[in-house]
Amino acid sequence: MVALREAAAWTAKTFGRIDILSANAGIQAFKPLLEMDDADWHDQIDVNLNGTCNTIRAVAPYLIQNGGGRIHVTSSTQGQHGTKYGSAY
Repeated sequence: MVALREAAAWTAKTFGRIDILSANAGIQAFKPLLEMDDADWHDQIDVNLNGTCNTIRAVAPYLIQNGGGRIHVTSSTQGQHGTKYGSAY
């Protein structure tokens, strides 16, 4: 999180402001839930969920400071239905 905040601060200082954030993260281990290692589970949650949320938390204050902006969060269509071996995704 520290690196994300530093990157957001550097960007705002270097370019004068931040107007938009595109948060696009997605990895998948393609393993059945009962065969998935803890590391596989945590990697997917850390990248797909925590990475996206932490990026928004680091950048959103600069958008608010400037009176607004846009945050685009993309996801896969797998969020709308299950996929074989995609339990952590």
